[in-house]
Amino acid sequence: MAAIGIRGTRSAAHIAAAIPAFILLIAILIGPCPAGAQTLTTVASDWAPMSYLKNGQPAGHLTERVQKILKRAQLPIAIDIMPWERAFRTARSGPNIAIFPIGRTADREKQFIWIGELIPYKVFLWRHVDRRDITLKSVEDAARYTVGGVPTEMKAVYLEHHGITITPLVSGDNGLAMLARGRLDLVASDSLTLPDRARLLGIDPKVFVPILPLPELSYPVYLALSQGSDPALVDLLRSAFAAENPKTAVN
Repeated sequence: MAAIGIRGTRSAAHIAAAIPAFILLIAILIGPCPAGAQTLTTVASDWAPMSYLKNGQPAGHLTERVQKILKRAQLPIAIDIMPWERAFRTARSGPNIAIFPIGRTADREKQFIWIGELIPYKVFLWRHVDRRDITLKSVEDAARYTVGGVPTEMKAVYLEHHGITITPLVSGDNGLAMLARGRLDLVASDSLTLPDRARLLGIDPKVFVPILPLPELSYPVYLALSQGSDPALVDLLRSAFAAENPKTAVN
């Protein structure tokens, strides 16, 4: 019986001695894990055709570009598409959260870590083609009308700063639909995506007429990270962005 106990003890000792070498071998085979790879969350606002859900899957021009950046950085390419207000709130809820597309406004400058510029962005106030009675010489003139906007979204914030009471919207597309049905007088929207968004809603884009440019809102939108994010993750994303978009990366 004693002999059996000794042999069992020696076998256990040999196994224990082999475990560190086995773990090292597995680590070598797997390779290093990129910084932040297990913790990065990426959210995007529902902004067709740039970022939206198609058959339940993330789609759109900007979605594809950001996924290429994430793939180059060896980070998770999963992207959660959601309404703007929820995406903005999520991106401010903790570290290691990426968000796009987001305007780099003065009040947001210190709220996020800026990774790189994605696309230019030109904004106008729009009316229905049949509402020729609506005339604007300045943004303040819009206060005479019913104007839709998404709370916390930069266009709505800008209009409120100019004394305009905003009718709250769930999304920008909600505003286009209400404008087309005559339930709003004006909405602020960009000229880049409005035609495609209108078509996706089954609305002829010619129904919408730009009436006043808003140059203070017309600047590029970005990919950004939440404050407090891992510095190694910031460097990794910026390097990957620069490799894909060398002219618009943030140093």
